Amino acid sequence: MDSIEVSFGSSEILRPLDAGLKSEGPVLEWNELSLPDSARGCRLDAVERQTRLAHGRVRGVFRDFEIDSGYQPIYSLAHRRPVGYEALASVRTPDGRPGALSDVFESSMVGGVDEVFIDRLCRNVHLRNFPSAPGDTAGWLFLNVHPHVILRGPEHGPYFAALLERYRFPAHRVVIEIVEQAIDDEARLAEAVRYYKDLGCLVAIDDFGAGGSGIGRIWRLAPQFVKFDRSMLEEARHSAAARRILSRYVALVHECGSLTLLEGIESEQDALIAIETGFDLVQGYLLGQPAGDPRNSNGCGAIPALCVRYKNSVQAEMQRQRQRLAGPLHDFRQAARLLESDIDMARACVRMLGRTEVRRCYLLDADGRQIGANLLPTAQALSLDPRLTPFLDGTDAVWTRRDYFRGAMERPGEIYVSRPYLSMTDARMCITLSIALPDESRAGPVVLACDIDCPDDA
Repeated sequence: MDSIEVSFGSSEILRPLDAGLKSEGPVLEWNELSLPDSARGCRLDAVERQTRLAHGRVRGVFRDFEIDSGYQPIYSLAHRRPVGYEALASVRTPDGRPGALSDVFESSMVGGVDEVFIDRLCRNVHLRNFPSAPGDTAGWLFLNVHPHVILRGPEHGPYFAALLERYRFPAHRVVIEIVEQAIDDEARLAEAVRYYKDLGCLVAIDDFGAGGSGIGRIWRLAPQFVKFDRSMLEEARHSAAARRILSRYVALVHECGSLTLLEGIESEQDALIAIETGFDLVQGYLLGQPAGDPRNSNGCGAIPALCVRYKNSVQAEMQRQRQRLAGPLHDFRQAARLLESDIDMARACVRMLGRTEVRRCYLLDADGRQIGANLLPTAQALSLDPRLTPFLDGTDAVWTRRDYFRGAMERPGEIYVSRPYLSMTDARMCITLSIALPDESRAGPVVLACDIDCPDDA
């Protein structure tokens, strides 16, 4: 993790209850008598012996490293305000320089008790420094849990339920972030997700799209949030195809019942990509840097302006598409009129097939079954890819599942313009124009369809 510059303000420190502590719950259970001394060192009281109060803030100490908290706002695009804050560690090295949490982990026994201790120490500091607010108006607290804690935490005794109980912190205000692709043991991962959910916390799967992560795990784990890896944003910055794919991933995650969060928003372009592709939540330096007290944040005035800019860009793109399609739509409408006048399809489509952007014209019956072969422009017929020969003859192919067929049938007599999609015939992206027309010689209407080139920026 890179060094984080944090500006600190005053914050009400959460005070412990005098009452006893509750057990961790039924999902993960430990026999305390069997814990080794090193494991007992990761218990709540042992962790808190490594914290101190300085200038109104709780700070953790590990091998002369000092750990403080910064909170980066997470915005809801719909609500245009912060709905939560991710806790990030601000580190001072033993010689007083700004450091990174990775420096602390590198000073520890990798894979050992120290990693669990550091993780618990960070969560302790972050939770105690996070301000309490009536009615939960401060939003969610997003806390990262180290993958080693997910895998080996049960060996080190109960902790998090005791922490929440001691500081009267409502579990429903906590979102636990887990990097699922770093954990190969899916059974243990699922057990950890269940444990935090049973406590009443929400769960976020972090870095989705990196490494071996996949939609199958999201479906099985059913987290409340999925944070997309910033590498997916990097691809979307430079590719319209990547933006289309990203929007499909967002839709898939929504189908799994999870909300989506895009981090790494550093520019207006990034924010517009998040809006365009359908993300629910956003986070990044453009919207707010980590601050010691999230209450000092006055909100990000950029969000309303970005929403207006996106609306204007959509309208401008619609105007460009209308201009781009004006010629093809005019000739397609003429072909439809000729076909309605009993002119055979080959003659009706002559002008349409003369356009450079046209790939093919074809006719479907009321069941979506193709009537006859595709009509191709001469140049297109000469440039067909022989590797796709099995797909070239569309006679009797059934295209009922295609949006352009359903859209045309739903509104007879109106031209339907499809979204860009991959054509089976030539394995290229295209847009299809379609229109349902009456046909007295058949039991129902016919659908005239025409595939045209998809612009690179569509």
